[in-house]
Amino acid sequence: MVDENGNVLNGSGLNFNTLHDLLCDFDRQGKKLPWLTSIDDYGDTIFNWRQIPYVLEELKIFKIEDIVSDPSLISDFIEYIEQMEWTHRYLKFIGD
Repeated sequence: MVDENGNVLNGSGLNFNTLHDLLCDFDRQGKKLPWLTSIDDYGDTIFNWRQIPYVLEELKIFKIEDIVSDPSLISDFIEYIEQMEWTHRYLKFIGD
């Protein structure tokens, strides 16, 4: 999470790059995850408070499909997003 000035406030501990290929494969199977698959695994991607509910919804869809070998990775990340106050805060995915 970053603030409105781009300062990193805290992190979830999730290395999203480990999930990126799975997400893209899942999306190619006809499942539509436009928000999650738009995350740049090489560069930074930032979502604002209006976009975060869509990212969260797609994470829940992805989790339900049981594609991830360790579903707690997604569950923990969903919990992280749900417990945060997002006013003047942004969800930032930092690329490699």
